[in-house]
Formats: sequence, structure tokens, C-alpha cells
Amino acid sequence: MRVKNPRKLRLHKGGGYRKWYGIHEYVIHLSRMFADRAKNKAIRTGDPEYFFREGITWSTLSNKFGVRRSPEGFTYNTKGSMCFPVEEHKLNHYVALLNSKVSQYFIKIIAPNLDYNSGTVVKLPYGDGAIEKVSEMADLCVRLSKDDWDSNETSWEFKKHPLI
Repeated sequence: MRVKNPRKLRLHKGGGYRKWYGIHEYVIHLSRMFADRAKNKAIRTGDPEYFFREGITWSTLSNKFGVRRSPEGFTYNTKGSMCFPVEEHKLNHYVALLNSKVSQYFIKIIAPNLDYNSGTVVKLPYGDGAIEKVSEMADLCVRLSKDDWDSNETSWEFKKHPLI
């Protein structure tokens, strides 16, 4: 993927609890990120092969677990984890599944300490039923959440307040 300005890129860095879409707040100088990595081998930068791909993100340290659809153009770190479905057409299905009450129930059992790292998320059970219907409903939730996020002045896509 070609990036318009490769020196300043968007970063998922955790944040609070929010489902479906949002918490796009950080920009990073990618060259600085890798320079810091060269100095300190303990800094985790993720796999560059997956940088800037559309995927699913969540805050690994939060009082509640909720995932958000991540558009293309983001990188990630350990507190703003991301996952990437093997079958990209099932992205909305996975978002819906991970935001479901069933996943909430299981995540409380698997991670009672409120640390939702990628090892925890991969342990959640997966069901493959009603993919098309669930994906349609998830797409609607993502669009509504995006509209809500973009109605805030802190959104990069903010145009005008919804009451004006």
C-alpha cells in the first residue's frame, strides 16, 4: 500500500472502551518508531507486513472489551492490538462476533484481570453461522459508530457539528 506521507502515520495505541469504530487519536513518525526499536530491543513494533492493512483493533487494557473496525492506513502497538482475518470478506463477521454478549461472557472467564492481549482474544470460541446477515448488521453498526465518531471535533474526519 502506498502511503501519502510515509513520515507521519496513524497509530492504534489503545484508548478507552468503544465498539465498532473510532479512537483514532495518534499520529506517529514511523522513522522515530524504528529508530527507538534499534536502540531498545524490548520495544515491540509489530510485523511490518501487516502495517496499514484493514483489520480489527481493541484496547488491550480496559474496563470492558470491545473491538473496532480499523480502516487501512494504521499501524499498531501492544496496547492497541490488531488482528487480521485470513478471509478478509469475513471482517465484519469477526467484529460482530467479538462484540457479542457471548464473547463478553467468555472474555470475563478467560481474562478476569482486564488485560485483553492477542493471546486472550485468540482463545475465544468462534461460530461460523449466518455470516451474511451478521456481516450486514455489523456493517450498519460500524457505519453508525463512524458517523458518531466523526461528529466529534476530535475526529480527523470532522466537518460540522450535527446540531448545526
